[in-house]
Amino acid sequence: MRLDLDEIKALNRSEVKTLLISILIGLVVAPLILSLPEAVGLVHGTVIRITDLPGGNIWLLLPILIAGLLIGLLTRKIAPEIEGPGLHVAAAAYHSDGGRLRARSVPFKFLATLITLGAGATNGIVGPSALIGYSFGSSAAYRLGLDKEKIRTLALCGMAAAISALLETPLGAAVFAAEIAYRDKILYKRFFYSLVSSTTAFLVSINIRPVKPLLDIPGELPTLYLTDLLTMFLIAISVTMICILYIWFYQGFHDRFRRMDWKGYGWLKPAFGFLLAGLIMVPAFSILQDLGYLGGFSGKLISLEDFDVWRMTLVALVLFITTAIIAASGNSGGLFMPIMAFGGIFGVIIASFFSDTDPLVFAAVGMAAAISTTLNVPLAAAIIIMELFGLPVFLPSIMGALAGYFIGKRHVIYHEIRWEHLRK
Repeated sequence: MRLDLDEIKALNRSEVKTLLISILIGLVVAPLILSLPEAVGLVHGTVIRITDLPGGNIWLLLPILIAGLLIGLLTRKIAPEIEGPGLHVAAAAYHSDGGRLRARSVPFKFLATLITLGAGATNGIVGPSALIGYSFGSSAAYRLGLDKEKIRTLALCGMAAAISALLETPLGAAVFAAEIAYRDKILYKRFFYSLVSSTTAFLVSINIRPVKPLLDIPGELPTLYLTDLLTMFLIAISVTMICILYIWFYQGFHDRFRRMDWKGYGWLKPAFGFLLAGLIMVPAFSILQDLGYLGGFSGKLISLEDFDVWRMTLVALVLFITTAIIAASGNSGGLFMPIMAFGGIFGVIIASFFSDTDPLVFAAVGMAAAISTTLNVPLAAAIIIMELFGLPVFLPSIMGALAGYFIGKRHVIYHEIRWEHLRK
């Protein structure tokens, strides 16, 4: 079938228009998303000052309870699509109703995330931000009168731009958006527009704030011995199995909360879950706060200086339990950053028994395996870790991502949500 000259010109105009819109999405989404961690930091700092009262950390349960009640009201009465981590809603919306999400998802997901993380949740900011970016992209495309194919494409552009702005990983963000939507395949006609948006957001991000590496990057690739390769293999397998347990744990709590008979008081579910997690967090609050794991992961993912195995094991277990409970009960907190954190922590813990090589390479194996397994994005996992930490983690990130793919690909963390609540 041949296209005539007019059809070719129309096709080219459509591509140029989509390209320009994808650039604009990156320009708008980047500063919007970068304002979220700043706002969370301000709220969380205020909460810490207010609750610094005689009696210790127990006072932190009060803002946690209030935050859970507010989230319950928001998700039950105003915007059901802002419930939970965020990525599951974007993936569900992509395959229903032409890829659209209501424009009001942007401000209400922003607000819900601000409340959840500001109150001191151990969850991350990437998942909620991805939903904000997705909703902005899809709403902009719809308002411009574009068809469903373009709406889906620009929705992924918004998601990629949001992740790129936060992590400063433009290629990994674009691949991540494509893999979340399609899992075992990447649709390149959408991927390249997402790459344009993520690159634009990256350029905006590095000009708004200085680059802050999550880990100190060595100047050259450390010498890896056979025992190091075996250790990396062990880490990749072990972290993958741990993350499969995390998926089961998350799904168990998610299903339990949905099956409970709330007798018309379902809006109390987020408060109950957040309070339960808070009771677990309080004894370890000082450690979590020092590491920057509260308030949206404002610090480094892992502190490799004076790494204490038992202390960090406790931290990893707290993250494992509390992030799953908080998100599964409907609070607006992501899983991406905590998954990366405890994957890296377990990687360093395992390596501490077998190797004296720079712990960065072992942290990278665990991080890549954790992302690949839990979110089913193996290619994005490897690329994001390499973009974050550089060439020294090339082999470790690939090993972790492959283990997560081949062992964990049958395990999907996100449940099917109520499609009717996403319809306009």
